[in-house]
Amino acid sequence: MLFRIVIGLVFLVAGFNMWYLNPHPTLGIFVAIFSTYVLYFGFRLLADKTPGLVLNEMGLKINSKIGSGGTVPWKEIEAFFLTRYGHDYQLVIKVKRPDSYLARGGAIHQALNAFSAASFGSPVRVTTGLLDYDRNDLSRTVNEFRDRYAGA
Repeated sequence: MLFRIVIGLVFLVAGFNMWYLNPHPTLGIFVAIFSTYVLYFGFRLLADKTPGLVLNEMGLKINSKIGSGGTVPWKEIEAFFLTRYGHDYQLVIKVKRPDSYLARGGAIHQALNAFSAASFGSPVRVTTGLLDYDRNDLSRTVNEFRDRYAGA
């Protein structure tokens, strides 16, 4: 997380330099605006102390820091798996009715959900880097909860 904030600061400084030193400052303005968003979401993630994923008898409660979250009932879950994406792992949750999850949230969240569905085969996923779980423990724990509560 700290790495993302440092990168955001570097881009912010570069954007302002491009803005002030270039006779055509359009690119610098875009870089500065982009880095401001990166910093905003980076600090927002640092300040948010709510758990990113809660497992209970109802299902998986995803407290998404940026995208749309919500509860996925155990009965809706067909399967789940871990996959590597960039430098991080994603917990992908295959659901029985993906269309209902694609429609969650506003237009931006729906676009992110559609990207998840196209890239990972499901609109529901959680970045494991934002969780307080080791990814191997996460798989084991989710399996245990699913085995315990899916038939209930």
